[in-house]
Amino acid sequence: MSRLRARIGFKSVSIHFYLSFSRSQQEASLHFRGPWPDAMLYEIEDILKSLGVVKFSLRPTRKNPWGYNSIELGLNQRVDMTSDTGMLLLDFLESKGYRVIRSTGTSTISGTFTQTEEQRVTLRMPTLPVQVQQQQEMKVVIPAGVVAGGQFLINTPSGQQMTVTAPPGTNAGDTIVVNVPNKAEPSAPRPPEE
Repeated sequence: MSRLRARIGFKSVSIHFYLSFSRSQQEASLHFRGPWPDAMLYEIEDILKSLGVVKFSLRPTRKNPWGYNSIELGLNQRVDMTSDTGMLLLDFLESKGYRVIRSTGTSTISGTFTQTEEQRVTLRMPTLPVQVQQQQEMKVVIPAGVVAGGQFLINTPSGQQMTVTAPPGTNAGDTIVVNVPNKAEPSAPRPPEE
């Protein structure tokens, strides 16, 4: 999976919806796993607490060896992908740029004294917006020895070299207009991954 993720270029996180039944009680919980930003986990926890569905929350004292965060929320009612609370949670995450890429139906795990139902949702994490590189026009003189259809190198205002093809009907010494990237502006620093 990590090779696939590296090839397609996105990170994913997951939510596990659990419902456990024992002889005397029913327990529901949500587990958030993956490289979730701390702020997002706190925001999710606050939203679910405001809805009155959280009994307790468990956070590890530190991240796992891969640097991933996790949180377990004990719930006082069943929450799954089709419940109002589950759909509200997924809608909220989509509004923050997360996209559902895979979900599994309910699977049942039976133990000696308990039975557990699990649903899993995998979400693609939001990507940073790609900076659009603006173009500018630049006048260039076709160098000696280059004929129509021939290629030559130019230096752009941003300091890059660019290959240009002499248009049909032009000769060495003619001036042509070429679109080149603007000077590179300092890009905003990327936020550190949490």
